[in-house]
Amino acid sequence: MSFDPNVRLPLWHDTEACRCTILAFIPTAHMVKLSDEELVFLTHIKDEQQAVHALLQEKVQVLFVTLGADGATLYTRQHCVKVSASLVKAMLRPYFPSPISTQEHRQKDTVPLLLIWQRMR
Repeated sequence: MSFDPNVRLPLWHDTEACRCTILAFIPTAHMVKLSDEELVFLTHIKDEQQAVHALLQEKVQVLFVTLGADGATLYTRQHCVKVSASLVKAMLRPYFPSPISTQEHRQKDTVPLLLIWQRMR
C-alpha cells in the first residue's frame, strides 16, 4: 500500500491533529511519498536523513522525498538514491475563457526512482 498525505494545512482546524492523523497512517503503508516540507512538519527534524530514518519503521519499506526543482530522493533501509528534476513544459489551464498557456519549470518526478527501486529488489 502507498500513502501520499498531500498535506493541506488550511483544510485542518488544528495542525497538530493533522500531523498526528498522518503519523498514525504512515506505519501502515509500504511506500510513502512526502515533500521535504511535509517531512519536517511531520517529524520536527530538519536533517533529512534523520527524519527519514524516524519514518522508515514498521511496514514502511520505501520513502520518497520530493525536493521541488532539486528533484527527489528514494530511501530504503539500505539505500538512498537521488534523482535530479527534469525540465518540463507544464500546461496551465486557467478558468474560462482564457486559452491554455505553457510554462517551463522543473518537475519532481518519482518515476525514475520507482524504476531504480524495482531494480534493487
